[in-house]
Parts: sequence; C-alpha cells; structure tokens
Amino acid sequence: MCIEVDYDPLQYRVSFSNVETRTPGPDPSSVLLGGGKSGAAPQGKVIPEAEKTLSKVFAQLSENYYNYLTVSVEQEPTQYATAMAAQAKTITDIKALLNRLTGLSLKDQAAEVASTYNSGLNNDIQNAYKGTTDFLPSDQPPKKSSAGSLLQQLHALSDGLDRLSFEYPVGDTLPDKTIIQCTGDTVTPDGKLLKVGWRDWYADSNCKQLFDTLKKASGDAISAMQPYAIYTDNVNALRAKAAIVEYWDRLFQSVGATPDSVNVDFQNSGVLRDEEPCGNIFNQNAGRAISLVTVDESPTLDGNPPAVKTQDSFLTVTCASPISLSAGVAFSSIRQKEFAIIKSAGNTPGGPSVAKFGTLSDSRFRPLPAAFVHGRLIESADHKVGLHATLGVSGNIQGQDSGGSSAEFLTGFSLALWRTIYLSAGLHIGTKAELAGGFQEGDLVPSDISTIQGQVKRSYTQGFGFAFSFGSPK
Repeated sequence: MCIEVDYDPLQYRVSFSNVETRTPGPDPSSVLLGGGKSGAAPQGKVIPEAEKTLSKVFAQLSENYYNYLTVSVEQEPTQYATAMAAQAKTITDIKALLNRLTGLSLKDQAAEVASTYNSGLNNDIQNAYKGTTDFLPSDQPPKKSSAGSLLQQLHALSDGLDRLSFEYPVGDTLPDKTIIQCTGDTVTPDGKLLKVGWRDWYADSNCKQLFDTLKKASGDAISAMQPYAIYTDNVNALRAKAAIVEYWDRLFQSVGATPDSVNVDFQNSGVLRDEEPCGNIFNQNAGRAISLVTVDESPTLDGNPPAVKTQDSFLTVTCASPISLSAGVAFSSIRQKEFAIIKSAGNTPGGPSVAKFGTLSDSRFRPLPAAFVHGRLIESADHKVGLHATLGVSGNIQGQDSGGSSAEFLTGFSLALWRTIYLSAGLHIGTKAELAGGFQEGDLVPSDISTIQGQVKRSYTQGFGFAFSFGSPK
C-alpha cells in the first residue's frame, strides 16, 4: 500500500502515526537578542590627576552626560519601539500569508509564498533583524568597546557626583568678591589660581543649580533605562518576538525562500509518502490503522508552542496471512490398475475355461479429490497474480482389488488468481497396485486360490500431478 498526503509545508509538519516521528523546531527561547552594536557613548577628555579640581571634574561629568549619554538615553526607547514594531509587522504579515494559503493547491500555495516573500516579507524579516541589532539593552555592554553599558555609565556619573562632596571637602580660602567658576578654574582678581572646596562651591547658587539639575537628570535617566535592561519584561517581550521571526525565517528557508534566491516548490516538500508493505507474517492476519500526526506551527506566531494533533485514522491496511486453503481436483500420472481373477479360454479350442490373473481397469491418468495448503511467496501489487508453495492431500478411494484406499500427496507450486483460483503443479506421491507372490498378469490361478484378495500388493511411487482448486478470497 502506498500512501500520499499533500500538505502546506510552511505551516505544518506531518508524519504518519505508525512511524511516530516529528522535528521540532528550535526552542524560541534559545534565540539570542541583538547586542551587535560596536559603538559606545564616547568619554569626555580625561583630566590628569594633578590638574583635577572640583570644578573641572564636575565639568567633565556634565559634558559626559549632556554631550554623549543623553543621546543614548533618548534613543533607547525609540530603538526599542522600532524593534518591536518591526517584529510585530513581520508576524502580522506572516499570519496574513497563512490565511491566504488556506484552500489553495500546492502549486498555488508555493506561488503565493514566493510572491509575498519577494514583494515585501523578506524586507520585513530583514528590518526585524536590524531592529534587534540596533537596540542594545541598557545593561548590556557594546561589543568591541571598553565602555560599560549605558546603565553602568549612568550609575558611574551619579556616583561621581556623590563623591565630589568628600573628595574635595575643603579648598583654598576665597577672598571677598571672588566669583566661583562652576565648571572651570576660579582665580582671584589679581590672577591667583584657587582650588574651591565643596562647601564654597555648592553654596554658590549657580553651582548648586547645575549640580542638582545634573543629579536629578542622571537619576531620572537611570530610572528610565531600567525597563530596558536584560531580562526585564520589555526586553523579554522583544526577545520572544525576535525569536518568532527568526524561527519563521528558518521555516521560509526550509521551503526555498531565502534572501539570496526564492525557489519555492511545494510539489516535493509538501507531499508525504509512505510505503506500507505486508511482511511475512506466519499464519496471522494483521491490520494497521493509519492516521496523521500534524504539527501546526501557526500558534508559535503568538508565542505558543506548536499544536500537535493526531487525526482520526483514515485508512486501514490489512495484511492477510500468507497461508490459504483450497479444495478441488487433482490429476495424477501414476498408473492405476484393478486386478481380478478372470475366466479365460483354455489352451484347447472348445475346451473348458481357465482362471487367470488379469485387470478389470487400467487408468494411466486419473482425477482425485484433494485439499491444499498454500504458502504465498510473491504477489503482484494489485493481488491479481501470486506464486505459492503448495502441499495437497488427496484420497485415493479404491477397492481391495486395487490395493485398498490410501492418502496421496501433491507438493509443488501454485499460480493464484485473485487469491481465489489456484492452478497447482508438482510432484505427486501416490500408490500403485501389483500382483503379489511373483504372479504376473495372464498367469493361471492356482487351484488353492479362490479370490484376488490377498494377492494384490500396494506401494508408494511418484509421478507428475496438477490440480485445479478454489479457496475463499482474502
């Protein structure tokens, strides 16, 4: 039995239940997210240790935040939203494609997949990849850079601001009317360079405002970036969407749709074939119910596992026993004689008759009722013609004048037609009758013998036999 099932290989994985095998797709949770950025927020000019003052260090911290870190802080939500939107659009377009495939032939399904992939779906997939690459979780360091992650840099900035008060607690005594430079060198009216301590610096209203503003901005930035850290709900959601897109990209590639070439052919990939041969089962009938196990990949578009369903059986393959029985007529080439004591003319014309040994019948070809056991060796796929090994038993019903009844055998091969009609031929093992006591046909019967019984012997011999028989079809 050959079974062939057509299906949509993009959405489904199909196997026969008697085989009981399926290729799960990759675990979506194992797909890693982006992290491909090679750049980082550049650092401001490093101040030599000997030249560090409170004002210069604050100026550096302020420059790092306003000139560099704020760009990343502002881009992070936008890049996340762009990445999520790219995944969502791709998933929506794939769902729409699957809906359009319903009810189409394999040829039309392949054409629709190729057309949709070429006309925009491939670009959607590539944009989804780009979105995840452009987005870098706020606590993930960029590649090929010694700079820490965005959150690390923000925490370092906040920590640097907190350290100013105890790293520069006391400075030079400030003359009256000295104007403190919050982000640069402070000098006296006569040009002397002064080192300003935290108490004087923070007491200045301008410096206090600059410090408080930067401190609040860095704290707000840390709070704003925390939802975009690795393993947060936001990033986990993006990971899941990105994994779905990558998984379906692999499914498209498996049916011949790749960015380099599109060669979608469902005539081969969308056809499941299975051979269900009948093995040599010794005198047993076997039945196999065939059903389909389908794995629907479409639920993965919503983040759910594939839907596995075993359909009801649609076909039963019955393998009949190779042993069959039949009954019919066998014909044997073993010569069969019936002996008798026959009154015959004497040697003198007109004289009395004499008793001689003779035959009443002499058959060189005879029919016999027979029953057969057949063992199937080979058979055509449509069961019309088969070759069987055969053993038959026939009953040779004879009188004592022919040696008595006996069982005879026919062994050989049979040609079966429709598992019903059997034409058998082979070696026939049967009995033949002969006169005992050394007598021959035509010999005079001695006076002390009055009956043929006891004067006929029987022995088995072999010859050619063939038969016609009929059995119940299977």
